[in-house]
Amino acid sequence: LSISGKGQVNFLMALENAAGPYNNQIKVTLDGTVIFDKTVSISQNYGVIAVGYGAGAGTAEFLAMHQPIQFESSLLVEIASSSASSSQTLYYNAETHA
Repeated sequence: LSISGKGQVNFLMALENAAGPYNNQIKVTLDGTVIFDKTVSISQNYGVIAVGYGAGAGTAEFLAMHQPIQFESSLLVEIASSSASSSQTLYYNAETHA
């Protein structure tokens, strides 16, 4: 996910769809600065939440922020996995500002 300009991210999560477990990474770069970079072992129907709230054991330790985060010039979100069999979906709620 790449957004140029000014805006806000309200929710951001990468969900694993395949059986796993796989070592999945989500990296968030805000205005050219990496603010979140986490790699965790994830099984099917579990995800890594970078912005927002989630339910489940240990979820809070993966959060960058509970509240929305704002960016002035750019937002870049990258997801990766240790396996080609991994199937991740990026869920997000973001808005751009004039």
